Amino acid sequence: TVFDAGYGIHFEKGDSASTSFVLFADKDGDEKFNGAFGTVYDKTGCFAGAEATKECLQVFLVPRENKIEKFCAVRAISESEECNTDGTPLVFLDILFHRPDPDAILRTNLSVGDPGRYQRAHIRFISPQGVTGQVEVGNTGQISVK
Repeated sequence: TVFDAGYGIHFEKGDSASTSFVLFADKDGDEKFNGAFGTVYDKTGCFAGAEATKECLQVFLVPRENKIEKFCAVRAISESEECNTDGTPLVFLDILFHRPDPDAILRTNLSVGDPGRYQRAHIRFISPQGVTGQVEVGNTGQISVK
């Protein structure tokens, strides 16, 4: 409903976060998700409390007992990978699009003060049978499923 806001998805480290992600509107323009979410809040899954949490639009649950195995961001210069499972303190990943620009804005808790830190991000899903799939998003806005 906010035309001038960027829209994105938010992934977060944690047990319950491995089965959900958030669609958000970047209403304050800081290029990251500010809010709270969970499956016990309101019908969208967003926390229905303070105004600061109103960026959450909807929580999506990963269906059929599949899970988000890990999410990673790849550094622009060194091409090294920072993931939420490899001992780095990566807590969240935000992928944001701010129209009319087709480029993606990639943010984590490690990119504060370094807006050009990442060139791409990927989210790896795993089924109960161990089959994996991956969605990759480049900072140019290209999205691919592998």
